Amino acid sequence: MSKNLYSTKIASLDLSRRPASSRFRTRTGCKSTRMFFRSLALAAGALASLFVGSLARASSDRAAEPPLILEREGYFYVGGHEVTLHAGTLIADAMFVQYQIPKKLKHRFPLVFIGGGCASGSLSWLGTPDDREGWAEYFVRRGYSTYIIDRPACGRSAYYAEVDGPIGVGSIERLEKFVNNPDRYHLWPQARLFTQRPGNGKEASDVVSRQYLSQPMASIANGRQADEMTQSALAALLDKVGPAVLVAFSHGGQFAWLAADARPRLVRAIVALEPAGPPFRDDPIVATSKPSNDASSRPWGLTDAPFTYDPPVKTPLELRLTDEPAAAPDLIPCRYVDGPSRRLPNLAGKPVLILTTEASYHARYDNCTSRFLTRMGVANDHLRLGEIGIHGNGHGMLGEKNNLQIAAVVDAWLKKHTAK
Repeated sequence: MSKNLYSTKIASLDLSRRPASSRFRTRTGCKSTRMFFRSLALAAGALASLFVGSLARASSDRAAEPPLILEREGYFYVGGHEVTLHAGTLIADAMFVQYQIPKKLKHRFPLVFIGGGCASGSLSWLGTPDDREGWAEYFVRRGYSTYIIDRPACGRSAYYAEVDGPIGVGSIERLEKFVNNPDRYHLWPQARLFTQRPGNGKEASDVVSRQYLSQPMASIANGRQADEMTQSALAALLDKVGPAVLVAFSHGGQFAWLAADARPRLVRAIVALEPAGPPFRDDPIVATSKPSNDASSRPWGLTDAPFTYDPPVKTPLELRLTDEPAAAPDLIPCRYVDGPSRRLPNLAGKPVLILTTEASYHARYDNCTSRFLTRMGVANDHLRLGEIGIHGNGHGMLGEKNNLQIAAVVDAWLKKHTAK
């Protein structure tokens, strides 16, 4: 029998003392929604200017910030199962979770931060490569409880080759071309718009690149296995902390959809920051840069692991797929489910935000993810930052110069869609 492993530090705490949620309704992108975000972006820009500075000023900027006042903070492991290896009996596929609960709690639902790739959650959420405030601290300051995960077999969550199988390692060149310096390679039309590189000048840029390159870049090669073990661990986390909002970045988007599928009553909203996509296949530009043993391509639409459809689907081969032409020259064709009407019942009725930056490779296809969800009965807001006056960001938005301006946009959306 599988056993969850928790630290004794919080084993006795009740982290689910939150009233049951009322129903929520989402709104698809429309003119009034864009106007709301555009006005918000102007206000957010003024806020972000307080934090954005050169690498030389970063440490002094952080020193000037008021201290965080917390009710408590800590960590625990959740999920996993016992295995017997050469070293004895261990817990495999458990997930590390780091949490902070502010002294003045202002929001009913905590935020669960799900990072991309296989990096430690701290690299995505706790700060920036040039030592500015990250999203986790930003949201704690605004009265949210936060839970940052390291998905199973990644970061601070143990990896055992005998259990988890082979790994794939992303290349330095891929990181440089797709995240750090896309404007130097022009692999997609929007890449020329990238201006939000953190740091100031070549020397600072080299320091930032070194921080990026120091992070783990190896992850389990079997996409379905990674999906299933992370889905199980996130379900265990939601069982422990109660209803929550999932904030997922990049590949973490797959895990957010799966967590909502497994625990639909405990996921109150999903913020998908350039989630893995497009549905059912890879963008050709992305496909050519993947590790050779990475065969993941989301055959269930949003995920590699099985997903709940209505009417039910036993295998993705039952889904009849059709391509539609690209809506613009700088976009790719979208693939969708044709034939009998189907829904994603465990995602329907939840507030969903898909956020896309101006210069990222995701600008080519996040519209396909939004359209797929809409066709499957899942209303969503697809927000393109460039359309509300936030320009120059790439896929590395969490660490770029105006990272907190983007956080402010998400904060406002959350207040609008998850308030009492």
